[in-house]
Amino acid sequence: MNHRVTRNFQSLRLSLGSACDLACSYCVAPKEVRPQAGELKPKDLARLANLLHRVLGLKKIRFTGGEPLLGNRLERLIEALGPLDGVERSLTTNGQLLKGKLKILHRAGIQRLNVSLDSLNPRAFTRLTQGGELKKTLQGIDAALDQGFKLKLNMIPQKGINQNEVGALLNYALGRGMELRYIELMRMGHLRKEAIFSKLFYGQAEILRALKKDFLIRPLNREWAATATRYEVVQRGFFGMIANESAPFCRDCDRLRLSPRGELVGCLSSEKSFSLVPLLGLSDLAALAALPELLKQALAEKREQRFTGSGLWMKEVGG
Repeated sequence: MNHRVTRNFQSLRLSLGSACDLACSYCVAPKEVRPQAGELKPKDLARLANLLHRVLGLKKIRFTGGEPLLGNRLERLIEALGPLDGVERSLTTNGQLLKGKLKILHRAGIQRLNVSLDSLNPRAFTRLTQGGELKKTLQGIDAALDQGFKLKLNMIPQKGINQNEVGALLNYALGRGMELRYIELMRMGHLRKEAIFSKLFYGQAEILRALKKDFLIRPLNREWAATATRYEVVQRGFFGMIANESAPFCRDCDRLRLSPRGELVGCLSSEKSFSLVPLLGLSDLAALAALPELLKQALAEKREQRFTGSGLWMKEVGG
C-alpha cells in the first residue's frame, strides 16, 4: 500500500525561533551553536499557520523552538493566529522560563505542555544543558501543575551521562501524576556521526530492562500516528517510549514542521524543505491555490519505514 496516498498531515510543529537559553548536548554540539538568519515575524508565521489549517484541517499544533518562551514571540504569534477552531494547542519547553509565562499560556488556550527534563541531579542538569538551572525547571513544573496544566516530561537517556536516572525520573513523574516520555537519541546534526551516536545511544531494550528491576510494567497498544508506545506502571500510572531507532513509527507519521524561516519540513530524515515565504506576497485565494502542491512535495519526503538520520539541527526545525 502506498501510505503517501492514504495519509496526510494532521499535526503541525511550529517553531517560533531557533534561539534558546540552553544548549543541550543532544541538540547542539559544543561551539557549534549556530544562529539562524532570516526568521519571519510572528504575524507572518501566524498567517502561514492559518493557511495550512485552512488546507489541511489540522487537529494539533505544537509551539516549539529553540525555546518558544524566550522574549515575546509567542505572545505576538498567538495574537495574530486567532482561534483556529478545533485545533488542540500545546507547547514544548525546557521549563527555565515556564513559571513566569503560565498566565500567557493560559490566555493562549494552551493547556498541554511537554517539558524537557533529563536529570534530577543539579550538576548533571547544568552539564547536560550547558548552563541550565534545575531548580528553575522544577519550579516551573510545580507551578504549572498547581494551575491545572497537563504535563508530560521528555527525557533523552544517554549512555554514560544520565542513563542511571531512568528510574528516578519515572518515580518523579508518577509521583506528580505526569507521564514521562523516554526519547531515543536521534541521528541528527552532530549526532549523525556514527562514532558519537554509538557511544551515547541508550535504547528501548536497555531502558525497559533497567525499569523492570523496580517497576511492574506492561505494554499498551500503540495508537495510530502516535510517536510513543505507552506502558502502564501497574497501579501507579503510565509512561511512553519514543523509540525512533529501535521501533520506527514512520509508516503512519502525520507531523509537519514549519521552521522560523517559513520552510515546510515534511520529514526529519530529509534535509529538503519547501519555502512558504513567497505565499506571503499573495492574496489568501492565490496562496491557498498554491499550497497543496507544496504540501504534496513535503509529504513525498516522508520515509515509509524508519528514520534514517539527517544533518538537520533540531533547534532549527522545531522539536
